[in-house]
Order: sequence, then structure tokens, then C-alpha cells
Amino acid sequence: MQPLQNIWFSLIFQIQKPYNMKKQSNTWSEYKKRNTVKVLIVCLPNGMLVYASKPYEGSISDRQIIIDSGFLEMLDEGDVVLGNIFLIIIATYFVHW
Repeated sequence: MQPLQNIWFSLIFQIQKPYNMKKQSNTWSEYKKRNTVKVLIVCLPNGMLVYASKPYEGSISDRQIIIDSGFLEMLDEGDVVLGNIFLIIIATYFVHW
């Protein structure tokens, strides 16, 4: 088995309620019950930050952030990644690659 190369997680930041109704809806997190933005963070096992995505509106799924961020294209086949829901997504990605 290959050693772990990346640790992925999403950070969620609370934001002030936007004045624009569409942005209010797009930033609303049903999980957090407030307006938020999410950022995909990727670290090495030693804790060094190697990637941070742009902020995404809080209503977007973690799966969509991973796809939209473009980080999957930076992975090589066989890379080992630690995360929660991300493992299923990456396995699916490489099967269809």
C-alpha cells in the first residue's frame, strides 16, 4: 500500500447575512443554520498546507467543491488521500478516469 499523500477537509466560515436575496439563499447552510462559505483545504501528513480553494457559497455540496476546484486533476492515479466523504468520490473518479 502506498503512503498517505494528502489529507482533505472543508472549512466552513460563518458570514454576515448578505443583502441580496439570491446570495442569502446560496450561502445558507441547512447544516449550520446560518449563512456560510466553504473552502477545500488539502494538507500533507506533516501538516503543511498544499492547496486552498476559492471560497464557495455555503449551500454547495462538498462533492461539488471537489469537482469544481480542479484539485482532482492534480492527483495521480494511485494517490492515497485521507478524508471523510472524499474517499468515495476519489475512488469513483479514478475508476471512471
